[in-house]
Amino acid sequence: YVELYSLMLSEGSYRNKFVLHVPEEEFHQIFVNNLKKLFGNQLLINQVIDKGVKKSTAPEKMKYLIPIPTHIPKFILINKKLSKIYLKIAFEAESNPRYKILKNGAVNRRIKLSRNLGIDDLIKEKLPYKEDERVYFGKLKKDYPDLAKEILNNPCSIILGERLMLKKHFDIDTSLYPEYLRINKTSFRRGKVSVKWILTIHSININKFVKEIGFITKHKEEIANRMLNVNLQRPNYFALNIMKNISKNNIFDSHDYSKEMIKLGYKFPRVFIAKYRRKNLIEKIGFCKYKISKVA
Repeated sequence: YVELYSLMLSEGSYRNKFVLHVPEEEFHQIFVNNLKKLFGNQLLINQVIDKGVKKSTAPEKMKYLIPIPTHIPKFILINKKLSKIYLKIAFEAESNPRYKILKNGAVNRRIKLSRNLGIDDLIKEKLPYKEDERVYFGKLKKDYPDLAKEILNNPCSIILGERLMLKKHFDIDTSLYPEYLRINKTSFRRGKVSVKWILTIHSININKFVKEIGFITKHKEEIANRMLNVNLQRPNYFALNIMKNISKNNIFDSHDYSKEMIKLGYKFPRVFIAKYRRKNLIEKIGFCKYKISKVA
């Protein structure tokens, strides 16, 4: 059930019919094998090629027999074995592992997982943006600061659960932030207005993820193996942990933060303050005073 739940939540369509329409053969095997384990080999699953991509369709009654909730069930969240099964499929379906050698010879690597969250219930007035236009969160904060705060206070429950499992069971730290808002052409699945939330794994946490959870398909496995050959540096968001350690009620003084960073040998600690503000992980609330976001 956990494999099927994670797969349908990420890639399937289950509100109108129980169907999987993706190119990865591995996902179709998971879809068919788990349904037949639950309901027997006599269950009829139709498979066709639709628009050049394989499509597996189960009987419509499956959407009533296997309801997919809007949040990750507690029995998955609290169990390490089930969390690993869930996360392995979720990251295979939804994540984007990046491994790129830069011109200076350094390696840029990270694993990003994204989820779209409908926010129609937060919209109080018609927004002036065009359909399908990506309105990045920095611009949204300037245009509609109250709406931006509402979005930060109501993050995607699915990606919050995924973040919780990564930290609780595998000690994997992540960054989490809303990347952009978009007005969709239809209200199907994501609502008329949606926000794309991004969870990112950096540095030593990538190694933990690859060793503890990993991927399914050969393509992503190859990228993950290349990532393991990189010499480790400090985590990309280690400065955020320092901010948290010196903060009181999630508020810290930039002078105190700079002193701690200079002790570690960093000459320009304020670079991280500017970076984290752009990512909406912290916000300035007064002279040299910053507040750490709830999702940081």
